[in-house]
Amino acid sequence: MDPVGSIYHYHYTFEPAAKTPAEEKWALGQIWTQLTEYLGNFVIFCPRHIFSHLCLEQELTLAVNAAPEKNFGKCEVTISKFQTLSAEQVNSGIVGEAEVVMRHAVKMLVEPLKYQRVGRRYFNNCDSQEGKASLAVLGGFTAALCEMSTRRGCNPQLQLDTIFRTLQKKDIIDSVRASLDGCDPIALDLAEVQTEWRRRCIGATVVTTYNTRVYQIKAVHFDKTPQEEFLMYNRDHKTKESVTFVDFYNGYYQKEISEKRQPLLEAYPEKETEEVFLVPELCAFTGFHDEVRKDKTIMTEALKLTKVSPGERFNAITSLTRDMSSRVSNPLPNDTGSAKFFKDWRLSMDPKPVEIDARIFSNLEVSFGHKQYKIEEGNFQRWMRNGLQCPTSLEDWLFIYPETDEPVLDIWLRSLRDIATVAFGMKMADPQKNRVHEPAG
Repeated sequence: MDPVGSIYHYHYTFEPAAKTPAEEKWALGQIWTQLTEYLGNFVIFCPRHIFSHLCLEQELTLAVNAAPEKNFGKCEVTISKFQTLSAEQVNSGIVGEAEVVMRHAVKMLVEPLKYQRVGRRYFNNCDSQEGKASLAVLGGFTAALCEMSTRRGCNPQLQLDTIFRTLQKKDIIDSVRASLDGCDPIALDLAEVQTEWRRRCIGATVVTTYNTRVYQIKAVHFDKTPQEEFLMYNRDHKTKESVTFVDFYNGYYQKEISEKRQPLLEAYPEKETEEVFLVPELCAFTGFHDEVRKDKTIMTEALKLTKVSPGERFNAITSLTRDMSSRVSNPLPNDTGSAKFFKDWRLSMDPKPVEIDARIFSNLEVSFGHKQYKIEEGNFQRWMRNGLQCPTSLEDWLFIYPETDEPVLDIWLRSLRDIATVAFGMKMADPQKNRVHEPAG
């Protein structure tokens, strides 16, 4: 922050008090324009806190009219100064609740780059690598604030890191079908089918195949199908029209939905006032799932695409910071976003990464008892076949087996004992055997 800049911290109160958070948000929205006139480029941190780069000399009281249709009464909002944070305090890392301003600054830096935000992750919808296997890779980055002690002080630091998400090329219906071992994934009256849909989808990150948007799924609605109608806002006529998901995707994206019985997926929206429903047939999972891990060809291809060397990662991050800082220092004509925000708040960003003193270790060796091996690129997995450094003994254990497997029991235990002894240097005692009788019929 520029030495002459400051962050002014205000508290706001309602009279009478808002009955719900929804009413409080609505009331703040009603006076938003007036707040902009008095506080400029302000940031609200609900409840109670407002931060601004402008100083109010006295308390400010704004009236809010009632909204009977929402059951919201009239009220008055009073804004009073709580404290002032100087540039010296901010630059030394003392920001407290005003950290929300810095987090908003990160958001403003990223916004012009046209990345899509999912939590603290940002994805480049236009940049994906196609693999030879049934996967593609979507690139992006994470952004966060941290305080790092350096020789230059304890300034708020922008922490960036590149990320990659694998993207399956088959749609969600096919992915669920594969995990159901051939069972019809649209047989939604079966409890095991519904359970598998919830297991695979809830909490998963998916990508839409028609416009490469990234979403996180919050629920699966088995009572809704693509033939369900929803209200669509028509920008040309500025009206809301009722349309089915089938007609919407056919008309706007030329996508024909073939399976009309599939459930709809509800995703977390970008705005709290919105609802987002997705059609599984037009979405694909990201990340590694069980069926992906089982296929060595796919895993090898995916790791080849996502494994980035430290040098490549560093180059990607510095390129990203240059893009961010250039939008601030050389704004586009009529830019009212990030450039104006940084100018009003007297903030700046150094595109060069902070350099710190660090220790470089020599190549380490891992001891496997009778032999030692050097670690290669932080990985010693290939040497695990040579045994363990501290092999254990399995002396008291129970083995439960079905009666039908008794003829091959001794062969299986002998093989297990050989593997334990040769590969891991383990000693295995004979187990206590417990035979389970299968029910007749």
